[in-house]
Amino acid sequence: DDTSGTVSVLEYTGIKGASAAFFLWRSYRHAHSPMLILTPDARHAEALWHDMMFFRNDKSVPVLYFPPYNILPYKVLAYHNETAARRIYALYQLLEYKRPPIVVASVDALLQKTIPKQEIINYAELIVAGEEIEREDLIAKLVSGGYVHASIVEEPGDFCVRGGIVDIYCPLYKDPLRIEFFGDTAESIRCFSAASQRTLQALDEAVVLPAREMVLNKALLPEFINRIRSRASALEIPLSEIRRIVEPIQVGQGFPGIESLISLIYPELDHFFNYLPDDSLVVSIGDEDLDARQSRAVLRSIPLMISE
Repeated sequence: DDTSGTVSVLEYTGIKGASAAFFLWRSYRHAHSPMLILTPDARHAEALWHDMMFFRNDKSVPVLYFPPYNILPYKVLAYHNETAARRIYALYQLLEYKRPPIVVASVDALLQKTIPKQEIINYAELIVAGEEIEREDLIAKLVSGGYVHASIVEEPGDFCVRGGIVDIYCPLYKDPLRIEFFGDTAESIRCFSAASQRTLQALDEAVVLPAREMVLNKALLPEFINRIRSRASALEIPLSEIRRIVEPIQVGQGFPGIESLISLIYPELDHFFNYLPDDSLVVSIGDEDLDARQSRAVLRSIPLMISE
């Protein structure tokens, strides 16, 4: 009802398993707008994402899975870099898309605050083949964006420098990038296979995004470290643990699980809905399974609900 400012809600029942994905594709084609599909937990979200990929007959439509982090403050756990890469990729696609994307996410994923979208926009670096770019500045930027220097690039978030060649596994691309420099000129940009290291495709340009949801700006590091120490002291964290966290940050390096400290580096965080376009169709699957508190926190407006 446009005159009252409310959003109509449609509820469908009796749709089970993969039939939900087929139905959602039909809804997407009718809406011609971005779609967020919300599930009760990550297991259901990933399963639905696979079903959506099965029914996708137009590869130009981005179908994204936005996973949650399984980390707690000062409890740094190693997780696969693909988690961070998928989140960054999904957030950037919502900011810069050619075709309206479909995002599948669980309630837990949307309850976790995200990097401010302006930080991703400010960090994004366009590299054009044949144009100049300060190679050393690019390397410093990769480190500040959470990339890890590796002897060989194998997974998202890795980068490697060999003479005039810089390899980067950026979240925006399925395969890593190889940039060949002559001085400060990016002579060529190619995608290559992480398994065989063979060239797959030449590119005219590429966009480099942060590898994680924290960009360690050198000018802000002292203030950030002070906040870490102050908060850790209040929580009675052992000095040895504080030192283990602070030492890599002092030299501008991230580590797996650093996102648990995101509220200490950014005074204001965004949430997923800050990235979601206003005209998006929001779908809740299995809404009766959602915790009431979670529902109030996340489901601002659900124009489409599906129950099994």
